[in-house]
Amino acid sequence: IIVVGGCTVNRCTFRDNLGGHSEPSRLCCCVHPSQGCEPAECEARVCAVDPSCCTGPWEPRCTQIAGTECFLTCSPPPGCEPALSGGGGGLYHETSSSTISDSTFIENRSPSFGGGMLNKNGHPVLTNCRFVSNSAESNGDSSGGGIYSRDGGDLTVTGCSFIGNSATGWGGGLALGPSLGTTITNCSFERNSAFD
Repeated sequence: IIVVGGCTVNRCTFRDNLGGHSEPSRLCCCVHPSQGCEPAECEARVCAVDPSCCTGPWEPRCTQIAGTECFLTCSPPPGCEPALSGGGGGLYHETSSSTISDSTFIENRSPSFGGGMLNKNGHPVLTNCRFVSNSAESNGDSSGGGIYSRDGGDLTVTGCSFIGNSATGWGGGLALGPSLGTTITNCSFERNSAFD
């Protein structure tokens, strides 16, 4: 999930998600270097009109056919930018104020920052959440296995638990970059690990 505007998240589970990869979008409205597109039903319609769309790169003509054959609005292309390389396996939260309560982040991972959640210049309030076995893992400095907060973002974290999260950089459970004023109250941190 990517949150750029404020929202309320209550009693949700974020499980086994991967954030921060740099794969180009394979949506049928998006130009990309691989053959075919998603969803498969649209790909079949496009390839029936122009088979070369399914044997080579998905080029602008393929997106035009997708717009016509699949009744899609492909201009401007929605969601065509590569997935954010900044992390946030379970949740990427940016420049907004959100309320996240009674939710679980479990076994999410990021090749960069924030295995469970990345907060970038946002102001979320987290209450009674669990961050379990999330990881920020790469050969470099990946930080914040449970949560990574950066770029002036601040957190209010109350009654949350951070259990068994890991990072190859710093902050196995929670990593804080420059912050306007993070508040952590009545939280537990157990068996988290960082290797830097």
